[in-house]
Amino acid sequence: MLAQDPKVGTVGDTFLFETDRPYFDADAQKLGITDARVSEYRRLLKMGGARRVDRLDGGAIQFLLWARGFAGNTHHKGLVWSKQVLAKDGSRRFTHVRGDWYLFED
Repeated sequence: MLAQDPKVGTVGDTFLFETDRPYFDADAQKLGITDARVSEYRRLLKMGGARRVDRLDGGAIQFLLWARGFAGNTHHKGLVWSKQVLAKDGSRRFTHVRGDWYLFED
């Protein structure tokens, strides 16, 4: 779906961000999609057990599955789909699962 919606950067339970504008809530109309399309993103995320989906640099897609902590001390786990091989990046560690899929933890 993200391939068809180039302006969508992040979809979460209660928020929507434009590509390259994280932390600034956007509405579906501004992103060129319908409210029904946003609902479908959220339905699929819930069905897959993900809290949000993010478009990353280089065409990778991140699915956040778990998070805890508070500002400055947060920990995350999830899945990333990437055509590029992923290696440790700062505090984020990647484990190759299969094909273009990786687990991440930070």
